Amino acid sequence: MAPAHLHERIKLLKQDIFQLDGFSRDYDMATGVFVLHHIENKEKAVEFLKKLKSILKPDAGIVFVDFIRPRSALEKRYGVVY
Repeated sequence: MAPAHLHERIKLLKQDIFQLDGFSRDYDMATGVFVLHHIENKEKAVEFLKKLKSILKPDAGIVFVDFIRPRSALEKRYGVVY
């Protein structure tokens, strides 16, 4: 059973992933669906993840769902983590 007034404590944001300046370190969770494959290279992905980490609480969760085409046997077996 959900805690009372849970809907009052959830904030959903639609935001450009590279425009996170000005957000406070206030968030418990970050999620995204079919976003990561749009990032042009590994360096930009690292930049995004650092910015994302800067607005999350220290014990916050990050969950992203995406699709990729694995380039190596290792990626095919274990997936890709930037």
